[in-house]
Amino acid sequence: KYISFTDNYELEVVYNRSSVDKFRNYIISDGSTNYEEFDETKDRVSISFDSEPSMACYSMIVLDYCDLESSPSTTHCFIALTVSSTENYVNELSWTPYKGWTSVADYDIFRKDANDVFVKIATVSDDNTTYSDKGLCDQSYEYYVSANHPSFSYTSNSYKISKRPLYRKNELFSAINNVSVSG
Repeated sequence: KYISFTDNYELEVVYNRSSVDKFRNYIISDGSTNYEEFDETKDRVSISFDSEPSMACYSMIVLDYCDLESSPSTTHCFIALTVSSTENYVNELSWTPYKGWTSVADYDIFRKDANDVFVKIATVSDDNTTYSDKGLCDQSYEYYVSANHPSFSYTSNSYKISKRPLYRKNELFSAINNVSVSG
């Protein structure tokens, strides 16, 4: 179905369980590493990373009771988010597109507010993978991006990332040089 970060660096893989009772185990793989092997009673599994993971795509292989492997499932690639600041008061977000569905409806951008709650600040079209957050203050801002499935209520979240924008302090001083009274 989809892969999504549920907590920072905790990747959740959600899938349809096999309806055939001859399957023994499911294996999540990125093509070079098998991350998880688990039984058929689950419909999701989590993969934990210690730090920001490098871009990866995952598929699922099913083993039957005779140790025969299925073909890999559709590959799903998570959203890798980066945030930079090259302009005063602005954070520029950029992300890799979600891959695994036939299409994405759109992307929602979330920023943590002063109450430590993530609030949606924008929605961009499916072909847009950048967003500029403007008018920011001299503080760190935390973000994540969510891809929305066009037909189902599936969403896939990026991991969370923080960035303090470039900030130019106001160096203009107000000074009164002359005062006149007319009367």
